[in-house]
Amino acid sequence: MRHMRVDFREVELAGNQEACGTPCVTTDVGDAAQIVGETGWVVPPRDAAALAEGIAAALKEWRERPDEWAGRQAAARERIVETFGLDRMVQAYRRVWGETVAEGRK
Repeated sequence: MRHMRVDFREVELAGNQEACGTPCVTTDVGDAAQIVGETGWVVPPRDAAALAEGIAAALKEWRERPDEWAGRQAAARERIVETFGLDRMVQAYRRVWGETVAEGRK
């Protein structure tokens, strides 16, 4: 059985970078693809060529298409705030707690 090591720091960094409006190139480990979504570049893990292509694509967009890059920056920030922001987290906890209390009353 082959074990795959997941570096959760990479996943955490992707979320932090996107929250700051920095589009990411990340490997598809843990929840990285879910965090980055369509606002960055997700490549297969352990594929150096794909990672290099992702980085090259990001740099090319940054250099040659600044308007698209700016749009991607705004979308990255918005995605993190809307999907993973504090308000969203509080709503999710309240929902879970409410469901738990309702189940306990049955």
